[in-house]
Order: sequence, then C-alpha cells, then structure tokens
Amino acid sequence: MKVQIEARAHPRATRSWAKQFWLDLKEMGRRPTAEMFVLVTPLQIYVWELGKVKSGSPTRTLDARDLLEPYFTRAEILPAEINPAAFEMLVSWWLHDLAFKGSTKQTRSPLSRTGLIQALAEGEVVREAVD
Repeated sequence: MKVQIEARAHPRATRSWAKQFWLDLKEMGRRPTAEMFVLVTPLQIYVWELGKVKSGSPTRTLDARDLLEPYFTRAEILPAEINPAAFEMLVSWWLHDLAFKGSTKQTRSPLSRTGLIQALAEGEVVREAVD
C-alpha cells in the first residue's frame, strides 16, 4: 500500500494536534505502514512521508479549504458543522475524484507535490471503519 488516509472532522486541528495524533497512533501500535500517511481535517491536510518523519511532526501541511470547498458546497454544510461520518463520506468523494477523474486544478496545486495524486492514480479507495 502506498498511502493510508484518515479523515477526522476536527475543525480546529493544528500542526501540534496532528503531531500528537501521530504519536498516539505510534503509542497504540497503529503506526501506518504505507509509504505515506495523510490526515485530512476540514481545514488542513497533514502528510507524513514515512522515510522523512522526525519527532512525529508532519512532513507537509496543506490548506484543505480550496481542495474540499466544492464538496462542502455539494453537501450544503460548513466545515465547522460537519459530523464525523459525513466528513468521512465527503473525503471519500474527494479521494474518488482524485483517483478516478483527476483534476487539472488539483494536479497543479501543492497537493501534487505531496505525491498523493500519483499514489491514488488508477488506485483503489477503500473505506474502513477504525475505532
């Protein structure tokens, strides 16, 4: 598996919160084994390239607002008001579009520099419940 993605409907996530999320995964023995781990929140996307992780901090942080705005509009909900299950569905729409439809806007965005678009190209998006 090239990339593992988790969606968390945490509207005020910060880089330090994301770092703690990573450290908690590691402490619980759930450290990702993919080449890349991506944590998607309503306002930020945190990326860990496993070979470059130092002290648990994400290797990249991206603004998710422009990337996810069309999906929030489609769902007719604001990022701060979305519930966790709805946010997971929204992220899965976005990932499905990245994997199967592509997007010229997103392929020229900072997202393309993460390698996520390439990792998802012609891939498979699998939803899995995680406690």
